[in-house]
Amino acid sequence: MLKKILKILGLLQIVKFVWYEIVCEGLAFFYSLRKNFMKHPKMIWLFGSWLGKTFSDNPKYLYLYVLRNHPEITPIWVSRSDSVIAEVHRLGGKAVKRDSFKAHFYSLVSDAVFVTHQYYYDVIDYLPKTTLKVFLGHGMPLKKISLNSYEAQKMLETNLAITTSVVCQEAVSFAFSIPLQSIAVTGQPRADILFKKYDKQSILNEQIVNESSTIITYLPTFRKHLQRDDASPVILNLLKSEALRLLLDRYNAVWVMKEHNRYLLHDSSLVLEKDGNETRKYGNRIIKYPSLATVDVQELLNITDILITDYSSCYIDFLLLKRPIIFYCYDLKSYEQDQGFFYKYEDVTPGPKVFNGRELMQAIEAYLKDPSKDLDKREEICNFFHQYKNGQSSERIFRMIFEKTLKR
Repeated sequence: MLKKILKILGLLQIVKFVWYEIVCEGLAFFYSLRKNFMKHPKMIWLFGSWLGKTFSDNPKYLYLYVLRNHPEITPIWVSRSDSVIAEVHRLGGKAVKRDSFKAHFYSLVSDAVFVTHQYYYDVIDYLPKTTLKVFLGHGMPLKKISLNSYEAQKMLETNLAITTSVVCQEAVSFAFSIPLQSIAVTGQPRADILFKKYDKQSILNEQIVNESSTIITYLPTFRKHLQRDDASPVILNLLKSEALRLLLDRYNAVWVMKEHNRYLLHDSSLVLEKDGNETRKYGNRIIKYPSLATVDVQELLNITDILITDYSSCYIDFLLLKRPIIFYCYDLKSYEQDQGFFYKYEDVTPGPKVFNGRELMQAIEAYLKDPSKDLDKREEICNFFHQYKNGQSSERIFRMIFEKTLKR
């Protein structure tokens, strides 16, 4: 009500200026002075992802790394979701509700913030100039991305972004309107998990799955014309086919499908909740997760033996495992015309390109028989996209940000 009255009287912009530019910036400045008087000041770092709706992606893995390895930092996760906050608490971390008094207080005294998109989407509307704003992103851009004018303007506030190689710097700079000199080659925190050993059954929680099972994972990118949790007709027909069931039985394989969760960006009412993990099955060897499932895609990649995707950047992470990748690009011509790519698609996708169910089945069986097929191509493109391949990206980012925050 007060906001409406001030707007009618033409005073809203004046009040905002006084509050943000004088009061908030003043408080943040005086708090930052503690570094001059304390020998080892404990820093506050804020984290958030996917509009504050998930505990996932690069911010999640950097948060967990800092929480478990650096007691000199107080990492705080900010979220809209009660289930996310509860999950962080179960892991021994600190989390607060977005727009709560605590969230606003911590924003004023924060030393750094880490996001997948932009801080006003993922964490909170306002951060002082003294806060180092770090864009971790949600994968290396393969397809072209366009920001609206407001998003592009706000991205100018980003102090630092990360990438996986020098080659990717220009794509990140172009896609997100970030100067090249502000983009550091560090690798992605979310890729660190790929260098750890995970149990297949514990991730999928399915009786049919055991350590000898071959996991075939299909992760399609977001498509505007498909409704949430819809799949292409070819895939739906394949999931119901007797041929696929027989193939999976023959090789002790399990098909897992997870829809893209970018739908969260297009519907503000959507949130990820635990009950979203209910799967739809097309037989005991086929599992289809809905788009709002909280299953961790990085954990899923970790246990995947054969990845099927199209234009999703998840395959760039998966290259680090050197395992087979199939590119089911049934709409390549129209997608390239409508969306476009930063690279020539054929040159950076080391695996068979299939356009229908028959070709997909043939490619799957070829890799089930010989997983080493096309290994040399995968290694070549892995070197193209990844400067580091040692699972220590979080440590590199931590050291870089810690030094920068000390100097601010």
